Amino acid sequence: MAKRWTLYAHREFTRSLRQIPRGLAGLVSTAISALADNPLPAGYEPIAGHENRYRLPAYGYFVYYEVLEETRIINVLLIEEETPS
Repeated sequence: MAKRWTLYAHREFTRSLRQIPRGLAGLVSTAISALADNPLPAGYEPIAGHENRYRLPAYGYFVYYEVLEETRIINVLLIEEETPS
């Protein structure tokens, strides 16, 4: 079995997670926890102009995160509500 990745939550992410309704926050947290097994799951999108940074849609929100390959660390940076384009 492959070694899991370590997740770190940035302060801004922690603040933004508190703004989400409790039931949804639990679902989003589950999606984030799954990154420890697969940092580039189906649906992820690279962020243009930012190497190793991605966003993942999760239950009406975007989770922004950074993948550090050498140390197998994922920095969860921010969560924002999806807005229709």
